[in-house]
Amino acid sequence: MSNKDYLIKEIKRRKAEGFELVIENYDLTNVCFRYIPEKLRGGDRNSPAWKSAMDIVRFDNTDNLFPPD
Repeated sequence: MSNKDYLIKEIKRRKAEGFELVIENYDLTNVCFRYIPEKLRGGDRNSPAWKSAMDIVRFDNTDNLFPPD
C-alpha cells in the first residue's frame, strides 16, 4: 500500500473525528483533506458559522493568511 493510499484510508476511517477528503480521487501523491471542528460537524454548511470558518482558511492566492486588523 502506498503512502497516499494509506493516508486516504486513515482519513476516511477518521471521518467521525472530523477529518474529510477535499476530493475523493487522487491520481498523484498529494492528498488534500480538512479537519472540521466539533462544533461545525453535522451542521448546515451554508450557515454563517461555516461561512465564517471557510473565510478564515480559504486559500485566495495572497501572501496574507490573516486579514489586517
